[in-house]
Amino acid sequence: MKNHHAHLSKGQSSLQKRYDTLCRNHEELLDYVRSLQEDLDRDHIELMYMSAFIEYKRLNEEYTFFREHAREVYDDERPFPILTL
Repeated sequence: MKNHHAHLSKGQSSLQKRYDTLCRNHEELLDYVRSLQEDLDRDHIELMYMSAFIEYKRLNEEYTFFREHAREVYDDERPFPILTL
């Protein structure tokens, strides 16, 4: 298989390598942004259902109280904090 950069000068070859690297990085970033968008879409749907559930169960006041008074609690058994009253 022939090197398709064989006809390029050293300067052109260096620029081509940079361009190729930029293209790969661009594709990786696009994949990452697409993944973030999928997560955002999923979370939006989940939030919509949770909001509707709170309304359906008539828990708006309890939710508001929790949101305003909850605090993060850390313990050694969990790698992340939880919210509690």
